[in-house]
Amino acid sequence: MTSKLGLNNHRMTTDDQVSWYRREVEELKGFKYLTSGKINFIKILKIAAGSSAAILIADLLGLNYSASAGIITLLSIQDTKKETLLVAGKRLLAFILALLTAYVLFTSLGFYTVTFGIFLLVFISLSYLLKLQEGIAMCSVLVTHFLIEKIWSRYLSLMKVS
Repeated sequence: MTSKLGLNNHRMTTDDQVSWYRREVEELKGFKYLTSGKINFIKILKIAAGSSAAILIADLLGLNYSASAGIITLLSIQDTKKETLLVAGKRLLAFILALLTAYVLFTSLGFYTVTFGIFLLVFISLSYLLKLQEGIAMCSVLVTHFLIEKIWSRYLSLMKVS
């Protein structure tokens, strides 16, 4: 029997046919047909739904730059839950590091582009040293919000009130 399914048109034995059908059935189980090949449609759906939900939640909470929450979600979703949680944990630690670094630099040197450049030098160096590279881009974008808004004093006042 010759294959019409791109199996190099060689004759398949019964054992070959059974093996081929078993592989096909295994691939189709659990929607794996959506993730086999070059496009992972399930991951695409997770990214789209997660990013949209993050923006909606940030809007409901009245946060400025709610679109950033969607982009952070987009950047954070990995292939497995374990990888996603690992990246999320590293990004949280990087965020704390970025806030502390930005606070020290902006309050001592002012809200200037040069200060942001110094922030990048210090923060990126520390991130690599602490193996938190996954958070560099995300945290740098978030720190630009402080640079743009110049809000440390207002932010700290809100922290004292709450």
